Amino acid sequence: MKLSDVHRKTNRVDCEFDGSWTAPSTIVVKATLKQEHKDWTNEWEKEVMRGEALLNVSSHTLYISRIDAKPAGQGFGSEMLKCIIEHARAHKIPRIETYVENNNADSRNMFRKAGFEEMPGTDGGRWRLDLTQVNEVRIPKDVVKNNVAYHNELNPVAWDGDHLNPEVKDRLLEIAELFVNYLEIPDFKVLDVVLTGSMANYNWTKFSDFDLHVITNYSDLKCDDIVAEFYHAKKKIWNDNHDITIYGYDTELYVEDSEKPPVSEGVYSILNDKWVKTPTYSPPNINNNAINAKVRDLVNQIDVAISTADDPNDIKRISDKLAKMRRAGLDEAGEFSTENLAFKILRNMKYIDRLYKAYHQQQDDELSLK
Repeated sequence: MKLSDVHRKTNRVDCEFDGSWTAPSTIVVKATLKQEHKDWTNEWEKEVMRGEALLNVSSHTLYISRIDAKPAGQGFGSEMLKCIIEHARAHKIPRIETYVENNNADSRNMFRKAGFEEMPGTDGGRWRLDLTQVNEVRIPKDVVKNNVAYHNELNPVAWDGDHLNPEVKDRLLEIAELFVNYLEIPDFKVLDVVLTGSMANYNWTKFSDFDLHVITNYSDLKCDDIVAEFYHAKKKIWNDNHDITIYGYDTELYVEDSEKPPVSEGVYSILNDKWVKTPTYSPPNINNNAINAKVRDLVNQIDVAISTADDPNDIKRISDKLAKMRRAGLDEAGEFSTENLAFKILRNMKYIDRLYKAYHQQQDDELSLK
């Protein structure tokens, strides 16, 4: 949403495609965009936009003959274009082409933001978007392999039986102490320092890290509305600036609220050198087909969101969807739910990191003057 549109609520465009995606064919796209804006009395008033596009499908290319958005402006044309691109990817169309008049700056900018490039030797009139890289999914056929595992012992790098390796324990305490000092919070009360996640369970993999949680009372900070965001920001800065590994495994620091412990099958108190919650060896029933399908679908959605975004909220929508999906899976079926495992695989494949970077890039682009 542009800064000038703070009095406008916009929903995503709803597109209907009338025609076949099998070449040769013609497709008529009818689009509707419902939104609300504040009128002169500062009351919310509903507004409906309607648009139409004409597409021609050949054996290897989708041609956009026209896009008519009424009323013009307010990003409606861009929303229609996103919808067309998303459906083209879903139908394995390798590329999209269109013609834009050289003097139509708004249209040229719209297609450029969507990833189109001017075709050489056409005097700037013809534009193309190559979808090949996205359609040829760059992930293994089986994404579960190497990303999901269950062993009959805890990771021997960290554990001696069911006790934490003394050398590892002492080093984790040193790291936690340094992290607490970095927080620079007067009279910060450390209730416990715990190890959680896959390194405190039987499901460790080569992607596991030492999830080190410093437990405190968020309420002690006496600023309930910002305390979680403050600790999250401090954690991110720390983790971004440090690259501390324990025998090749990364360490991740986190300030945990004692009132809201995370969902985890294993929790080990490093301060007290004992289990708070002992993991139970119970090989889970993992639906590989469901996880593979979920990951592939989400990879496509992420690629679409990143390549068509012209607003930070376009990225935030998919990020929020992933967070809600993971939380629902954890609440319903725990660590080994399809949703949580799919999220972890996306994180291992750096897709979550790509979303964060794309979000900040969109913010930078929106606030920059060029």
